[in-house]
Amino acid sequence: RDQVECALYTKVVDLMRKENTTDSNEALKFQFSSNGADVELRCASHPYTARGSVKRVELGGKTKPVIIREVLVDLKNIQKGETVRVVIQGTIWNGFQADAETHKFWAGFLAPADLSEGELAVTFPQKLKPLESPRLLKFQRLSPKVEVPLGTPNFYSLRDKPAWVWRPVDIQHDFVYKMEWEWPNSTTN
Repeated sequence: RDQVECALYTKVVDLMRKENTTDSNEALKFQFSSNGADVELRCASHPYTARGSVKRVELGGKTKPVIIREVLVDLKNIQKGETVRVVIQGTIWNGFQADAETHKFWAGFLAPADLSEGELAVTFPQKLKPLESPRLLKFQRLSPKVEVPLGTPNFYSLRDKPAWVWRPVDIQHDFVYKMEWEWPNSTTN
């Protein structure tokens, strides 16, 4: 696919090293999946290695196959007890094209571990935020079963900004948390 339309991505994570550095914890992997043309990831704060899948792979939840890109961030110089901020940035190429069958768009994240909370935010260009709120979904990676999380009190449709923010709680390891929406009269050229 041609790289035509880009969206920008930023992930900021604050970490504290609780153990001395060993071979098994000197680097941390951050992964991104997209059904777009490609994703270019980089770490703005630390040395890193970028890598990714050659072929598209199944994510689950009735989602089309995705490409996987990841950065392996070098944290071997972080000492026990030290806090560090890791900043991951990316360019997502053609990532928000409507699905040809459902005409829906989506954004989500795969939980790398059991987490007390997380955040998924989507910012739209001015005057292009859909009027209807998105459908909030979760599913276990590779499972076709999709569920609506019980209660979604931590979803915000910001009135004065073209953005949605969802902060799910009690996040389960290896589950995908996803917002799905459609724009009226969207086309799939």
